[in-house]
Amino acid sequence: MRRSFELQALRAELSTLVRLLDEANEVCDVAGQFQLSQRISEIEELIAQLEPSAHDRAAVSLYFDGKPVLGSRGIETEFAGKTLERFQDMVSKHFASKELGPLKERGTVPLKDCATLMLTGVTRGSFGFILEEILDQGDLFESSLKQIVSEMIDVIGCSASTSEEAFENAVVDLDHRTLLALREFLGLIDTNGATLKLTEGNKWVALDANGIRRARQRTEATDIEESVSIVHGRLIGFLPEHKRFEMKTNIEDREAIIHGSTSKEAALAFQALIDLGRPVIGEELAVTMLTRVVKPRNRAPRIIYQIQDFEGGASKGAA
Repeated sequence: MRRSFELQALRAELSTLVRLLDEANEVCDVAGQFQLSQRISEIEELIAQLEPSAHDRAAVSLYFDGKPVLGSRGIETEFAGKTLERFQDMVSKHFASKELGPLKERGTVPLKDCATLMLTGVTRGSFGFILEEILDQGDLFESSLKQIVSEMIDVIGCSASTSEEAFENAVVDLDHRTLLALREFLGLIDTNGATLKLTEGNKWVALDANGIRRARQRTEATDIEESVSIVHGRLIGFLPEHKRFEMKTNIEDREAIIHGSTSKEAALAFQALIDLGRPVIGEELAVTMLTRVVKPRNRAPRIIYQIQDFEGGASKGAA
């Protein structure tokens, strides 16, 4: 049973036990009081063990300075509201794309409620806000919200870096809509003449006016194209735990070796085939492949591959 379901069951039992203890107290049932109190203590201990600690939850502080900010006294409400909205949108889209793959060009972002950050306070010093994960998502998802927030902070920092390579390496895992959300977030800050500092645990990223402008220009000059197709080839290597693969295939009628990541579904399907004694490595097979092309301005495009699933006999065998 997953942790979140266990917690739900334990909390329900605790509520019932507390009610029964109240009834035992009313009738002076000493034996019942003792037994119920013992069980309540046991349940509370189990809940404490299962509940995620603060270290497991996402928490980030956003500090602002510049034109919209009056020292540590205040910040323009319209700017603050829009900036927090853009940051949440960016996190939600990255979370959904990591869990479900590339997002549709338009429409509601799935799993939005599972990626919600709550405004829990204001920062000291430069004016800013503290955003935290409050609701427990347990182990229902492959990527924790803490991990997603940390990745987006890294991407923002690399976007402002003086290294083009650092930026390109950072955005290869973003889907198109997440890149657009990042672009809007940075554009809003730059347009309003603000600067930004982000802190998460021991990690901090500071973007001055030049860094904000550099990051905005890079994201505006970069495009990400995504396509999904059936690719035939020979699987050379596959690491299900690390979700990595290597495959020999044909690209534009030329033999090529490609490598990249895999979805969690593909990793599970591969492991199921191995458990069934089915040969996979070295075999000709067909896979559903996500191809992501990152196109920075004035630089050669980068192509990233991800196996989404096995097709034909492989996928049936894993079922």
